[in-house]
Amino acid sequence: MITIGTIRNCDNNKYDENWAIVRSLKNSDDHIKQVAALSPSKELFYLYRDLCSKNQWNAEAFAKIYVPQFLKELRHGPEKGIDFLNQLYKADKANKNIYLACFCNDETLCHRSIIAGLLQAVKCNVKFDADTAYKKIHDMKIDLNPDYTKYYDLYKVA
Repeated sequence: MITIGTIRNCDNNKYDENWAIVRSLKNSDDHIKQVAALSPSKELFYLYRDLCSKNQWNAEAFAKIYVPQFLKELRHGPEKGIDFLNQLYKADKANKNIYLACFCNDETLCHRSIIAGLLQAVKCNVKFDADTAYKKIHDMKIDLNPDYTKYYDLYKVA
């Protein structure tokens, strides 16, 4: 099972492995494996921050700008993100419990949702941490296990 959530909920007692899919991890401990290859490039992260500062970060910016660029980075980047996706696939098939996390509170506008969709599309057992995006879940009754397989179709194209 691969659980998608936030760094603050990494728990080495609950999961076989905790993967931080972030570019920079300060104050890390031995129980969190940093996997920068599954995080956005610095350039994409700075673009995201710029859009946030201009109050332009929304679902449309995520879909039209962020998703295509992140998928391109996974496919063609120097860090071989696909190798780590394959490791997650194998871990899931071996019934390991992996916690996949970053700092974003809302996975619907985060690269975690893209990674989740790629894994869902190849039939990995993916679930979302109940504490992720708590406000949205509580106030809007959001499905805790959304289907992000649409990103797999985008990944295969181009």
